[in-house]
Amino acid sequence: VTAVYTLLLNSMVMKWQGADGLFALSITIMLILLANIFCNATKSTFRAIGGMLYGQKDYVGLQFLYRRLMRIVVVASVITMLIGELLAPQIAQLYGCEDPALLSLTVKRLRIFLLMIISFMPILFLPASYQLMGYNKLVVFTIFNVNVLNLIGIALICNLGYASQLWWSFPLSSLLGGAVVLLLASRKRRRLSDAVPVSLLPMPSEDDARLDISVGCSRESVIQALGEIHAFADKQRLPSDMAYHIDVCTEELLGNIVDHGGITSNHFIDVDINHADDETIVTVK
Repeated sequence: VTAVYTLLLNSMVMKWQGADGLFALSITIMLILLANIFCNATKSTFRAIGGMLYGQKDYVGLQFLYRRLMRIVVVASVITMLIGELLAPQIAQLYGCEDPALLSLTVKRLRIFLLMIISFMPILFLPASYQLMGYNKLVVFTIFNVNVLNLIGIALICNLGYASQLWWSFPLSSLLGGAVVLLLASRKRRRLSDAVPVSLLPMPSEDDARLDISVGCSRESVIQALGEIHAFADKQRLPSDMAYHIDVCTEELLGNIVDHGGITSNHFIDVDINHADDETIVTVK
């Protein structure tokens, strides 16, 4: 499918903008490939860790992982777009563009194209959660809908007599494709009873007798977590001696991990407290 899309895209640009347009397109395709490589690596990370969390039914951890990776993708897309906009002349020259007139035209086209990166990279990451949940039709649609909309957009713009503006099809098709995916995900969620918006990951259990939190590897995060544990103990009306033992043991474990575990603030510690039938089980991992 990707080969067919590339062939059609090359043919359309060659038809309406000639060799100069095809030169700019070759650079944009390379940028798309780089975005794909980054997003595929991020999706592989999500599948590897997220699959384990999903198997353990750790939906809080799964959502935390998804949000963290999506944030990385969004930040990377913004940085990529800004660097590309600033260094567009150098990127064109790197591909052998030396003629001043061609360089000016190519830079203008690249800067229009780069606007799509902000929405395109998050769209590439979206199928990671859909694939994990087995929503295969939504995965296929999400992967290919931007390409299809891009071809349709180019055809419409050029046939309406605005061939010089065909590069605007890239950011516009990306925005429209993202909106369509969000709409379909919203419709899918209406048929599910316990799915999170957009990602469609399972909603964490509303079981009041369980506390499942992720604690950052810092003293400040430990103090915040202990406050949540205190609130949980009060809500469950745990005996004072049991609440004290949980508090002391958890504080010691978390404190020792933070101080002597040899890990950085980028790591997180999962704390799970389950209270049922007068028994309370605390898991720290």
